[in-house]
Amino acid sequence: MFYERKLDSERDENIIDLDELEIDVKRITTYKYVIHVKNNNKFKNGIVDLKVSYQSHFLKTFFNTLDIKKYVFVKDINIDNMYPGGFNNFNIPVTSNEYYLPINVINGEGEIEIYSYPYENTKLDIQNVEIVGMYTDRYRYIHGNPAKYDENKIYIDNTTENSVIIEGVTKVKMDNHSAVISDVEKNDKYIILKSNDDLSYFQYPNFFEIIKGK
Repeated sequence: MFYERKLDSERDENIIDLDELEIDVKRITTYKYVIHVKNNNKFKNGIVDLKVSYQSHFLKTFFNTLDIKKYVFVKDINIDNMYPGGFNNFNIPVTSNEYYLPINVINGEGEIEIYSYPYENTKLDIQNVEIVGMYTDRYRYIHGNPAKYDENKIYIDNTTENSVIIEGVTKVKMDNHSAVISDVEKNDKYIILKSNDDLSYFQYPNFFEIIKGK
């Protein structure tokens, strides 16, 4: 799965002062980077919007390794801790001069790991990292559980906060895509949004907007 950023015109306006954010970029191996973000106002959780330029390269020729394709993928540590064992990684293009990545910030801390693969035969180089903003409106945007996938259902963790977010939902929206929610079911583990429309576009890791009313 690939992450797709929301359009600028649809972004939430609740953005904190960028001076409150600190960023640390570390190379761990030839194929792995860690990017850590700290929000000095730890009471403001949200999503950091990160602009990254990077390249990935093969280290050896095809005749030495038989590797045909390379991949670059991202792991969000906060999401991974929330959903251990889930399908929490998402792919990004193998090279980009300008790509936007989300970092979930919880209690003032957020971290992602970026890998190139095959590990021992690729090198990842990050040229530039820039924080564009941090979006803190947690009562309009939400994402599904990465361990559950269904074209006509979105599975959301059944928490008090998520129940508030989805109360009265009639549609979900992301970019130019929208879908009508026909029913909402709850069990001890999940809130399940159902639709007769295709919900593939709204699956994890993408955050989508909850629309209430007509």
